[in-house]
Amino acid sequence: MDLKLLKLTPRRKQLLEKMSIFSVEDLLKTYPMRYETIETIPYKDWQPSMHVCFEGLISSVCRVIRLQKNRSMTKFSVISWDEELEITIFNRPWTNQFTFGKKISLFGVYQGNNKVVVSTYNFKPLKEQVGLKPVHSLIEGLKQNDMITMVSNALEFVDQMESLVPLRLQEKYRLLNYPQALRWIHQPKTQNELNQAVRTLKYQEFLCFQCVMQASQANTKEHVHKQEKVFDGNMIQTWIQQFPYTLTSDQQTSIEAVLNDMKSSKIMFRLVQGDVGCGKTIVAMTAIYACYLSNHQAAFLVPTEILARQHYENMQKLGLETCLYVSSLPTKEKQQILTDLSNGKIKIVVGTHALFQEQVDFKDLGLVVTDEQQRFGVKQRRSLLEKGKSVDFLMMSATPIPRTYAHFIYGDLDISNIHTMPAGRKPVITKYIPSKSMASILKDILDGIQIEKRQCYVVCPSIEDNEDTNLRSVTSLIILSNLQKISRVYVKIITQN
Repeated sequence: MDLKLLKLTPRRKQLLEKMSIFSVEDLLKTYPMRYETIETIPYKDWQPSMHVCFEGLISSVCRVIRLQKNRSMTKFSVISWDEELEITIFNRPWTNQFTFGKKISLFGVYQGNNKVVVSTYNFKPLKEQVGLKPVHSLIEGLKQNDMITMVSNALEFVDQMESLVPLRLQEKYRLLNYPQALRWIHQPKTQNELNQAVRTLKYQEFLCFQCVMQASQANTKEHVHKQEKVFDGNMIQTWIQQFPYTLTSDQQTSIEAVLNDMKSSKIMFRLVQGDVGCGKTIVAMTAIYACYLSNHQAAFLVPTEILARQHYENMQKLGLETCLYVSSLPTKEKQQILTDLSNGKIKIVVGTHALFQEQVDFKDLGLVVTDEQQRFGVKQRRSLLEKGKSVDFLMMSATPIPRTYAHFIYGDLDISNIHTMPAGRKPVITKYIPSKSMASILKDILDGIQIEKRQCYVVCPSIEDNEDTNLRSVTSLIILSNLQKISRVYVKIITQN
C-alpha cells in the first residue's frame, strides 16, 4: 500500500523514506524499540529528577523568554494536586495555546520547589493516556508524536495485511491474527497485550526465516561441491613456527579444522569464536596463507579502517604480501588496486565496507574472512561472497553464540571455540552493574586510575540529552567532570556523530 493513503506532508514522507519506509506495510513493520509506562504519581511522592505526568489548569498568563540561536523558554503556572506548579517548556513559543483556565496534560521532569521542566504536553484527558507508550528509534527531524500519529493512521489499513502463519498453526500455538498483533504492538493497553503481540510477531518472523533457510539449504546441497584447495601443509607448519609464541591447543584445533574444510570439496562455512585476546586472528591469517598457497585470492573484511590498518600491518610483519583497500585512499591508488584485484596480481586484500562496492572485482576469490561478523548484514556478506565462485567463508566473533542458536540462525554452520588464552594474557572480566549510576563503582575506578595507574573509558549511547529518549548522554555524566575537580583525574570527552 502506497504511503499516499496516509496523506503525508512532503517533509514527513521524505523523512520516512530516509528510514527506508516506502509503504504502509513498511511503516507498520517498524516496531517501537521500547515502551514507557505512563502512570500518575501523587505529588507528595515526587522527588527531584523524577519523571512525572499530571493534569492541571493553567493559572497564569504565559510568557516567552527569547534565548540565543532562535531558542526560547515558555513559562506559566498550573494548578494540580492542590499545588501551584511553575512550568518551563523549551522551544514552544506559542502563547495562544497556553491560555488562562485551560486544562492541559503535562509530561516532564520535576526539579524540586514546585518547578517542572516539561518535554511534551497535550490537551487530551490524562486518564486516556496512562499505560504503555511506544518509543521509536527515529532520525533527526522526526518526533515521537509524529511517528505515533502516522502509525495510528496506518493502522486503519491493517486489516488488508495477510498473516503468513497458517490458521492451523495460529490455533495450535494460540497466536493472534496478524492485524491484531500489529495493533497491539503499536498500541498496547496492557503488558499482556504487548506480550501476546511480540510472541505472535516473533513466531511469524522465525517461521518465515526458517522456510527461507531450508529452501536455501536445499538449493545449496545441489551445488555444495567446490574445487578442493591444494596447499603444502609443511609450508604452513614452517610458517607457524616463526611466530614468537606458541599456539594454544584451541588455536591448533581451530586451525586444523579450518584447513581440513579448505582441502575438502565442501564449501567452508565456519565461525571461530572466543574472548578478546584469545588469538582468533592468527587462525584467520593461517587460513589466508593457505588460500594464498593454493593460488586463490583472499579478502579480510573488518568493520573499521583503524582495525583494517592494524591487521594489514600485522600481516605484513608475518610475511604476508597484503594490500589495504579502504575508502580514504587516494582515487588513483584505489583504481590501481581494483585493476590488480581483477587481474589477479593482488592475492590478499584487507578492507572495510569499501570491498562491497560493485566495481570491486576479483579474478579468483577463494576465501572471505570477516572480523566481528555481527557488524555486517547478511546482504553485505553475500555481496562479497558473490564476487567469487564457491567461496570459503570464515567468520570471527568475540560475542559467544550457543551452538544450537548458531545452527538455527546460520543453518549448516561449523563452530570452533577458543577457550584458552595465550600464555601471559590476563583474563577478560565482564561485570553487570544493575544501576543507572556510576556511584557504586566509582571507588574501583579511582583506585584503578590513581593507585594502579590505569586508564578508564566510559561509552555513552548519545552525545546530548534528547527529550524523546531516556538514553544516558555524555553531557549528562556530571560525575565525570566532578572527578576532575575533586580527585584531579584528567577527563577527556570525545564525541563523533
